[in-house]
Amino acid sequence: MTWKRPNPYVQDPRDVERFEENGFAVIRYIVPTVQGVKVNQLNWSAHAVRDGYWVDIHLSKADARSGDEAKLRSVLASASFSKKRQGTPAVKSTERRFPLPEHGAVVMTVPPAWSDQLSQPPDRLPPTIIFSPELGNAFRVMVTPLWPAKKDTPLPSDSSVRANVERSIEEVRSSAVESSIPVRELKRESVKGYYFSVTDRAPKQGEFKYLAQGTVVTGGLVVTFTVLSNDGSGKVEKDAVTMIGSLKHVQ
Repeated sequence: MTWKRPNPYVQDPRDVERFEENGFAVIRYIVPTVQGVKVNQLNWSAHAVRDGYWVDIHLSKADARSGDEAKLRSVLASASFSKKRQGTPAVKSTERRFPLPEHGAVVMTVPPAWSDQLSQPPDRLPPTIIFSPELGNAFRVMVTPLWPAKKDTPLPSDSSVRANVERSIEEVRSSAVESSIPVRELKRESVKGYYFSVTDRAPKQGEFKYLAQGTVVTGGLVVTFTVLSNDGSGKVEKDAVTMIGSLKHVQ
């Protein structure tokens, strides 16, 4: 199931192998390039199902060399399972931390049923955090924290952020069901920005029907986000907006 719906950055994988390791089913592969940039990234995508839970461990090493295979194997070998304690309270949203190259980290409160993957391009460029359901492909949420190219460059003004979101609306207006697409404010304790949501009039097979997209400023970062789903109830969008509202930039 995982290999049928791989991360979109997994293009032209090489040397694909499947094997068992420490109770996990593993797909091992090399990604030669990402968006035209040579990375030679070694990947281990390991999966196990225990007591109704799917455990997903993704290990990777860019510029892979001799000896890196053993390092990934040792990390996976360190994983172990234990029985859940009786009477454990229901799991609520969890705070997760995502490192940024030389720019601290972002912290978000993420729905517990959402899995995440940090897609880090080469040359220490801003990463994209990709959220998806534990099973299936019902939605995808992509969050990209951006920092100024130079330390003395100021962050965009509130009006600039809004104008950027308005331009994004115009780009999708012709394919949207809605004739009126309002700009919505997203303002929390440490986050300020705007977003919009639309319905695709005629999504192609395999594409998503609902889109929400926006930009917020928090700490020293500009954070763009995109929510793609087939959820007509709007819950995925609501959960994603709540998650973005919890963003914090920590050094």
